[in-house]
Amino acid sequence: MNLENLVVLVLIAVVCGFVAERMTQGRLPYGLVGGIFGALLGSWLLVEMFRWKIPGDMTAGGVPVLTAILGAAAIIFVLSVASRSKTLPRPDRKRS
Repeated sequence: MNLENLVVLVLIAVVCGFVAERMTQGRLPYGLVGGIFGALLGSWLLVEMFRWKIPGDMTAGGVPVLTAILGAAAIIFVLSVASRSKTLPRPDRKRS
C-alpha cells in the first residue's frame, strides 16, 4: 500500500463514516470518529487484506471504490448492530 492508496481509503472512510453517522442518528460507538475508523477498517480489510474486487469496479488511485464502500458499510453495520444491542432495554425475567 502506498500513500496514494491510503489517502483514497481515508477519503472513502470519511464519507462512509459521515453518511453512517447521519443514518444511525448518533448511535454508533464513539460517534463520527468511530464511524470513520470502522469504515477505514472495513475498506482496508476488503481491499488490502482479502484483495476482493468486483468485476467492472472503477478505481481511484489504485483502490476499487465500490469494494471499499462495501467493506466500510459491512463493518459499520456490525458496529451499529452491536451498539444497538447494548442500548435496548431487556425484558424483565421472572425468577423462580
